[in-house]
Amino acid sequence: MDKCKECAALLEEETAFARRLSALPVEEPANDVWALVRARTRPRMFRPLAWLRGFAGLSSGLKRAIAATALTAVAAVTIYSFNFNLQMVAKHEPVPPPDPKGVVAVKWSDDPIGGHTDALVEFIDKM
Repeated sequence: MDKCKECAALLEEETAFARRLSALPVEEPANDVWALVRARTRPRMFRPLAWLRGFAGLSSGLKRAIAATALTAVAAVTIYSFNFNLQMVAKHEPVPPPDPKGVVAVKWSDDPIGGHTDALVEFIDKM
């Protein structure tokens, strides 16, 4: 098979480049780069109660005092919310029933032109 001069020159250039690349020494990185990347991008576990470990060194009496304070605060907020809701309900005036004269009843129909078919046909005929 005959080859053109341009293709032969390109093939020679590519093979020479491949020989130069294969002659280069293989170098290993000084440290494992992927281990460093994995260590810095590893997903961290979400531990919402991890801050409680700080209470491990406290005395049991202090822990009980903190728990009692927290329980009292929760109870106070609950009672306040309940009383606030009761006051809001007490202030709310009942809604009077609707006036039967002001009620509008709408009849539902499958007819898109609401029973005016004859009038529509007559209008179209006159066009």
